[in-house]
Amino acid sequence: MRQATVRWGKEQGIVLKPHRFRNGKFRASEFKGGRSEWAASEEDLKRLLRKGWSIRMSNPDSDYHRAPSLIIPAFVRGW
Repeated sequence: MRQATVRWGKEQGIVLKPHRFRNGKFRASEFKGGRSEWAASEEDLKRLLRKGWSIRMSNPDSDYHRAPSLIIPAFVRGW
């Protein structure tokens, strides 16, 4: 499972997972404000991470990380 840990801020140590949007897909971007793509599965996310794309991750149980954050591949574990 792909995950990232918050490194600083109010909830340091909280685990973020790929954010699934209402359409049931994941979102990846080349860079902030750059071209983005929808990923239908975790395998599609893995392919985009290998290309160097960042993915949207969140933790709905957290008080501060409900909205998805763009996380670069270097900080994503489990792929």
